Amino acid sequence: MTLRPEPYRHLERDDVFRGLAALDEEARARGVEMSALALAWALHHPRVDAAIIGPRNAVQLDAALGSTTIGLSDEDGPRLAALFEPRSGSHR
Repeated sequence: MTLRPEPYRHLERDDVFRGLAALDEEARARGVEMSALALAWALHHPRVDAAIIGPRNAVQLDAALGSTTIGLSDEDGPRLAALFEPRSGSHR
């Protein structure tokens, strides 16, 4: 996001940052990297067949590969999505 932040400015909201913090907590509870959990969550979606990743180092590659070993239940997808739902009256 730091290379070209303009297209992502609309995501700079409190509800997004709250969701990221909650996703990080979920990842820690599972003993995995947050990026690995996020990728596993994306790949778990029934309409997603593949994800394009661009790791810049071995640590990022290891996290991406680790996403393939994270098991998500059918309930996990909607539960993780709910972490990012705006709260009523929530503004930046």
